[in-house]
Amino acid sequence: MEREAEVLSARPGLFFDPFEIIGLNDGATYTITSFELSCQKAFLKCGSLDEYLAVTADILRRMGFTDCSFTRMNTREMEHRMFTTPEALTEHYQHPDISKNDFVLRYCSESTVPRRKSEFDRYIEQANFDIDILRSNRETRQILEGYGYWDYYNLPIPATNGRGNVMLAATARRMAVNDFGMLVDKYAVALRILARTLDHAGTTRIPREFLGKDEEKEIHIKPRALAVLNLMANEGMSVAEVAAALHLSEARVKQLLRAIRDALDARTNMQAVARAYRFGLIN
Repeated sequence: MEREAEVLSARPGLFFDPFEIIGLNDGATYTITSFELSCQKAFLKCGSLDEYLAVTADILRRMGFTDCSFTRMNTREMEHRMFTTPEALTEHYQHPDISKNDFVLRYCSESTVPRRKSEFDRYIEQANFDIDILRSNRETRQILEGYGYWDYYNLPIPATNGRGNVMLAATARRMAVNDFGMLVDKYAVALRILARTLDHAGTTRIPREFLGKDEEKEIHIKPRALAVLNLMANEGMSVAEVAAALHLSEARVKQLLRAIRDALDARTNMQAVARAYRFGLIN
C-alpha cells in the first residue's frame, strides 16, 4: 500500500471535476481510494464521448502526459473514437492492414499486461529479417515519431461488459524514452484505476455511444411495458395507480414490471427506471 500511495503522488489539482479545480496543498500523497472516487466524481458529470475524453485527457495532462486514446479491442473494425492525437494518425490506424498487423493492437487484444511502444520497437530493431508485418510496424513507428510520439504506454484491461479488452494509451510528445519510462512508473497504479473507472462509467452511463455496434445489448421492451415504466418514473405512480390509468389489472402491471427488470438486468423497479433513463428508453 505504501508503494501504491507513493506511485499516486501528484501535483496539486489532480483531483478535480471537469469544471472546477479543487486546490490541494503541495506534496500531498493521494490514496488509491481517493483517486478512484475523484475520477468517479469527474465522470459523473459527463454525458457524451467528447466529455469523457476531455476529463480523461485533463487528468492525464496533470500527470504529465500530452495525448491519449481509448479503444475497444474487440470491435470488428478498429475505431479510435476517443483520441487527442492528430486525425491523420487515427486514420492510419483505421487502415485494415495496419489494424491487422500492428504489434501493439494484436498484443493488447489478447493480453492485459501493459506494454510500452519502445518494447515493441526494440524487437523490430533486432529482427534480422524483412517481412510484410515488420515493414508495416516500421512504417507505423516512423509516423508516430514524425509527430513527436517517441514512446507510448499501452494499458489493456478486461472490458466492463465482459467483451474482450479495452485499451487506454497515453503518451508525452517529444519526451525522451527514458524520461517517459519514469513518468509511467510513477503513475502506473493511477493509470490502471483511470482506465477501469473510465470504462465502467462509459459502459454503464452511455452504452449506446461508448460501446461498439456489435457490443450493444439489444433491449426489447414492449410499448405497454414502457408506458408502465414512464408513469412510475415521471408521474410517481404506484402499481395500483398505473393499473387504473392504463386500464390493466395490478397482476398484469406486475408482470410487465418483471419483464422490464429482466430486459434491463435490474433487481428492483427503481434500478430498472435508472437504467431505462441511461439507455434512453424513457425521458
